Amino acid sequence: MLSISDYNAMIQKRITQATRIAEERGLLVATYASSLKLVIGKSSATLLFRSDHIFVEEIKVHASERQQRRGSDILNVIAAIADDAGLRLELVAESPLHLGNQDLSQNHLEAWYRRHAFLDLGNSYMSRNPVTTPIAA
Repeated sequence: MLSISDYNAMIQKRITQATRIAEERGLLVATYASSLKLVIGKSSATLLFRSDHIFVEEIKVHASERQQRRGSDILNVIAAIADDAGLRLELVAESPLHLGNQDLSQNHLEAWYRRHAFLDLGNSYMSRNPVTTPIAA
């Protein structure tokens, strides 16, 4: 079992690596203890790092940036961070409470996550396993 200081050091190392990946892809980054906020334009995502996974707390795509692949761009960076760390991603797929004409319905939102390799575990809970590149023999 990890000590608290070892656990904190492990999380900070993962956040440092995630920050590097996000910044290399042009995102702004802010860290708060064990969470990371990614910002691109007016859109953002918040990730919570745990010992064996990364929880995607939210992805917000600003109304002016919808239909421009901004959400997919952010999710692709999140996937790269998880793949690099060898960690699964977890989230609860929830539609906004204020559905506008450009917001995704619950069914469309879950389908969008499935297109990004997330599996539906029930009750809107979804998970994505890390993609690893096989080592050539």
